[in-house]
Amino acid sequence: MPTYKLYYFNAKGNAEITRLVFAAAGVEYEDIRFKDRDDWLNNYKHLSPTGQCPFLEVDGKKIGQSLAIARLVAREHGLYGESNMDGAMIDQVLYTLDDLTKPLIDWHFEKDEAKKAEKEKKLAEETLPESMQRLDKLLKGNGGKGYFAGNKLSIADLAVFNQCSELVVKFPKCMDKCKELPAFIDRIKALPKIADWLAKRPQTDF
Repeated sequence: MPTYKLYYFNAKGNAEITRLVFAAAGVEYEDIRFKDRDDWLNNYKHLSPTGQCPFLEVDGKKIGQSLAIARLVAREHGLYGESNMDGAMIDQVLYTLDDLTKPLIDWHFEKDEAKKAEKEKKLAEETLPESMQRLDKLLKGNGGKGYFAGNKLSIADLAVFNQCSELVVKFPKCMDKCKELPAFIDRIKALPKIADWLAKRPQTDF
């Protein structure tokens, strides 16, 4: 079994999907969390192959980019489907989630309060409900199997759970028109290995 070290801030952020994959796979790793920005800049940034975080160390080899990291761990531990078609369906979900990144970041870091309110309104009333319905359709499109790809848990399911369970806290109505997604989120949350991780992970604001 490889030795894994995951480097990121003391936050869920872009590292949480990899942590969830590790949890679902039952794989041990060292969860290295920077104390603050200065700790990252002074003690860890020079170790990152891309100068960004998160990054993962596997038996001494370092890999950057959050999706590349999560995909590697998922593939290594049976959470990337059982066929090329499963893999394509998983990628479809991951890219659908990635489409949400820019509008969410734009809203989060907007400093003009009036513009931020406008962006939040658009997210709440248009962008997020449309994206959630798209995911709902993809879930249903897998033949009612309860997963986004194939017949078993994959990184796609974990990524949707990770994103949606956070979004619904700030935007509680974003899944109101979804038929499958709310129950799916509850089911993933209740999986023993996921529930165990959620109970013991450090409590952070984001």
